[in-house]
Amino acid sequence: MWKFFFGGYASGERICATPSQCANKIGIYAQISSVYLDSALAHPLRNTQAMARTVRHAFFAAIALVAFAPGCTSGASPTLPIPPPLAAAEAPEAGFTTIRGTGAIGGALVVAYNETLETGVIEPAADDGSFELRLEARGGDAITVWQQVGTDSSGLLSLVVPER
Repeated sequence: MWKFFFGGYASGERICATPSQCANKIGIYAQISSVYLDSALAHPLRNTQAMARTVRHAFFAAIALVAFAPGCTSGASPTLPIPPPLAAAEAPEAGFTTIRGTGAIGGALVVAYNETLETGVIEPAADDGSFELRLEARGGDAITVWQQVGTDSSGLLSLVVPER
């Protein structure tokens, strides 16, 4: 910038005749540049370096949040999955089978679904984890049993209704 002004020529035109005129012009340009820089720093979007720095900081903050947030959960160990209840189906009588079982969590909802007939039943387990479900079925039907505690579901237990 200094060289440009003291060179005395810009695009073939003389900018200033004497060094004092150039000094005055440099002072004016320096003041204008200072005002522009001050306003650009006050508004980061006008200053590409400040904007790039802001975007870079936001990017690294997002990476840090994604990387370290999973470790900031309330429990130190992961939640264990709910096991499926133990159950057995009896041979059907009058078009219904009885499914008896244990191992459910007390008060959990135990679900039995007949895959063949596409019907099901839901009942709460007793406090000791036992349950008894009556479900429409025929011999050979595929039954799926699981338990639900709040929003957590157990694994699935597959049963086949025995023939009479």
